[in-house]
Amino acid sequence: MKNVAIHDQLMKKVVAFEKRRSYSWAAWFFLVIGALVMVFGISVWAFGRDVIRRQTLELLGLFQQDWEIIRDFWQDTVGVFLEELPQEWLIVALVALVGLIGVVLATTVHRRRVVQRLRELASYGKIRNNKKIKKDI
Repeated sequence: MKNVAIHDQLMKKVVAFEKRRSYSWAAWFFLVIGALVMVFGISVWAFGRDVIRRQTLELLGLFQQDWEIIRDFWQDTVGVFLEELPQEWLIVALVALVGLIGVVLATTVHRRRVVQRLRELASYGKIRNNKKIKKDI
């Protein structure tokens, strides 16, 4: 009867499956994070471009000339300034930022598990490789 090392074959399949599962989850995670960061960056850039184009910051220079009126009517001043801001890009940036923070917080436990799993797989590979080297010598 031939002695077959089923344990080694089985462990190779388990390691391959766990690597695929861990790397595919990490790829999706980084893809989602990258997309959210890109949306946030583009919306902040577009927000800044519109603020410069509309010359919203010069509006603050006008308000700076008469501080007594600003102190008395500060709510109207803030309202006018907020109306001049490109709100659609600001909302997109805030939604992307909240989504980014939400994804990072929601996946904290799962990321720790994936990192631990990859460490275990790496240590398994090192042990197996060391055993093979020792047998060959």
